[in-house]
This record gives sequence, C-alpha cells and structure tokens, in this order.
Amino acid sequence: MIDQNALLELSGLRGLNCLVGDDIPERYFEPWRGDIGSAAAIVFPSSLKDIRIVISWAKKHGSRLVPQGARTGVVGASVPS
Repeated sequence: MIDQNALLELSGLRGLNCLVGDDIPERYFEPWRGDIGSAAAIVFPSSLKDIRIVISWAKKHGSRLVPQGARTGVVGASVPS
C-alpha cells in the first residue's frame, strides 16, 4: 500500500495531471475482459519530462507503475491488479 503522504506528494507535483484515491473513476479499473483491478493513483503524463518525474517518484517511494494505453482490450493486462 502506498503511503498517503507519498500520494499527496504525487498530486502536488507541479504541472502533473493525476487523479488520486476516490477521485479515480471506476472505468480505469474495469477491463474489457478479465478481473477488475485497482490503483492508488492514475497519472496522465503529457511529456517525456512528466514521465521522468513519475518514474523518479515511483522509485523514491518503491511504487509499481503499470502503463495503460487505450484500454481497447486487444492486449491483456490493461488494468492494474
């Protein structure tokens, strides 16, 4: 489980668009097929710099990242378990 302070830090990173906790819509947990997943945060990077920031944050806090594309269901594992 991710520390709440770490999530506050993530949501406060300047210029980073993200959703944390109860602000995450259920559609991000419902795959086209397979089991419903969960996540502590959803991040929407808009640049390579944003991706670097998120990876650095995850490394600092020992958090796992699951990249998610268009969620078409063509490829499995589109939702974090």
